[in-house]
Amino acid sequence: MIMAKIIPDSIVEAFDGKGTPELLQGGQGETYRIGNIVIKRCWDAVETEGLSDIMNTVIQQGFRRARPIKSTSGYWIIDNWQAFEFIEGKLGIAGREKEALSGCHALNGALRKAYPSNDCPPWLKHRTNFWHVCNRIAWGEQKPSAVMTSSSVSEIQPLFDRLQNISELKSQIVHGDPGGGNVLFQKNEPPGMIDISPYWRPAGYSIAMLLADAVAWEGSKPEVLELGKSELHFQQLLLRAVLFRLSIPALRSDVQGIHSSRIGYEPILNYIGVE
Repeated sequence: MIMAKIIPDSIVEAFDGKGTPELLQGGQGETYRIGNIVIKRCWDAVETEGLSDIMNTVIQQGFRRARPIKSTSGYWIIDNWQAFEFIEGKLGIAGREKEALSGCHALNGALRKAYPSNDCPPWLKHRTNFWHVCNRIAWGEQKPSAVMTSSSVSEIQPLFDRLQNISELKSQIVHGDPGGGNVLFQKNEPPGMIDISPYWRPAGYSIAMLLADAVAWEGSKPEVLELGKSELHFQQLLLRAVLFRLSIPALRSDVQGIHSSRIGYEPILNYIGVE
């Protein structure tokens, strides 16, 4: 960790932080630990407030979560900053995929109990930020040609054309980015599931994202994809996971980035029979 003073003292005081801010890895370079709390930039106030209300009521069982913290004035957000409890743990999913999956399943179940409605919450519905556009592309709800250059479209259209209707799967609030740097492992403790990226999707989608990213980024062997095969329409969920990742450079008109990302996800595409 790197000592840092970029975060304003007034923000640290607003969340009753005690100590010197330390810049943490990840978090887009604006996430800090101050004693037993973590303070990070908030990029979407509506989404953050809605998710914080949910996560504050989530019951931990089979996973650990970084509970959101209100400011001393009673708000989840102060000048575009938010705070969480700090939880211990080390990164590294490879070799611990079953443990990570167990935590992801438990989190999905807890989110479903905390928000049991079959209707997408207002704070999550119709989000228009970059990540939600990529998500809608991956689910066939947004035509790539409407938001991408023709060169980007030509790269992902063959995968987009392989999408099938899986609307029979019920959606709920899920962690859409549950792998990589967002799972913390601690001896004799359940996995810590942090930095919740909320999406209104079937629970199996987060499982597909976790396993696909583990193979593409974390050094997990392609065989671990078999751990998710009990999920209904698992291959279609994996296809959406890959499409989401490829849509990120595609939406930025980064054709080389699409090629680089596809190399990492090639084992997943081979698994689902996409050449």
